[in-house]
Amino acid sequence: MNFIQTEEQIDQLNLKVLFGVPKQEFDHWIAGVSASYMKSAKIPGFRPGKIPSNILWKHYGSDIFETAFSQMVKKLVADYVNEKQLKLIAPPNIKLHERDGLISEKDAVDSNQQGVVNGAVSEMKIEVLFRIFPKFPLKEFEKIKVSIEKPKPIDDSQVEQVIRNIATRFATPQEVSDREQPEKGDICEVTIWPRLQDGKSDGVVNQATREYQEHIDLTEFGDPEIASLVIGMKLGEKKELPAESKFFDWQTIRLDKIKRLILPEINDEFLEKNKIYNARTLEELKSALRAQLERETESQLEQKIQHQVLESLIEQNTFNLPETWIEEQILSIAKNNGELTDEDIQNKKYDLKSLKDKHLDQALKILKRSLIVGELYEKYNIQVEQPDIELRSAMIGATHGASRKAIKKALSNEEFRENLISDIKFEKLLKQLREIADVEYT
Repeated sequence: MNFIQTEEQIDQLNLKVLFGVPKQEFDHWIAGVSASYMKSAKIPGFRPGKIPSNILWKHYGSDIFETAFSQMVKKLVADYVNEKQLKLIAPPNIKLHERDGLISEKDAVDSNQQGVVNGAVSEMKIEVLFRIFPKFPLKEFEKIKVSIEKPKPIDDSQVEQVIRNIATRFATPQEVSDREQPEKGDICEVTIWPRLQDGKSDGVVNQATREYQEHIDLTEFGDPEIASLVIGMKLGEKKELPAESKFFDWQTIRLDKIKRLILPEINDEFLEKNKIYNARTLEELKSALRAQLERETESQLEQKIQHQVLESLIEQNTFNLPETWIEEQILSIAKNNGELTDEDIQNKKYDLKSLKDKHLDQALKILKRSLIVGELYEKYNIQVEQPDIELRSAMIGATHGASRKAIKKALSNEEFRENLISDIKFEKLLKQLREIADVEYT
């Protein structure tokens, strides 16, 4: 599929292409989509596959048009990108450039016609604006020197800390009677009164049905910000939270109980019962934990090396970036930080100079990184195959306890799938970069 009429390189970033799709080509897509709808459509009084085309169009005409148009343009764009080997910054902007002469859905039904372009218009004009990465020469390299601190061997104190963490997970809460204020390591039972939209406390409006109980974890496994709400409070004390608090939906909190965690002794008897790391004795557990910590340390070291190689490549390559691209990235950073809204950007309600002063360095680093990563993907021919996706999906399912059906559903979401592929591709690149690392340990 080609159908190119004009190509206009507007600037380094923008390429505008006008396609002219003949009526016969679009009718082909319409026919394919109509046949698919014909098999699955459920219309009272008609069996699937036996629905007259005029009845089908009466119920699904606009859907058929949109689906056919979407499928055709997707193929049109993909073929062009592959043919020209374009590297896109963002999805292309697509619009139907000329629609004069397209007949209405009603006319299509009345004339029992599945094609949507009448005889007066022989083609459909589609304008596509491609946002492409600018070209730049990547410096040649064979080895990249990396200086990194060699990690210290795992010591007994680290192993003992993990054992304490395990004991904490099996701890038994016991109510405290010898003090009124919570301490680090406690579990607190609290009552929460949510905030109403009018600013009044639910506890005041309907205390019997609106209040609810929560547990606040003051151990190292809890959220420090939530824990800070009860530190310094006394049993029975109520605290009003400000509306600008991070916990804006909580109006009032009351400390009801303080519980101390009673830790079990991790010994052979405990391990025989709980089967942690398949260890039957304390010494076996310590050995297994030490090996796990060593693997984690080695993995972290490898990741540091990989990222340092990439950062070194970014520093070594210098090139000029289009000013419009830099400005767009600065606005994107400001938007993500909550400094600007889409409306602000659209109406240009911002001070570009002050935003540049604040975000220029970050914007340049993001853009340089994306360009160099893109060049490295091409240099090493980094590809993501279906087995890669299936393996990563299985890992995600095992980690989060998700079923195959749930993972399959998630993969049907285009955004989720694209993000997954992007992550796999980047990890493959980092592993490739490890091979060119000349590591000096300090």
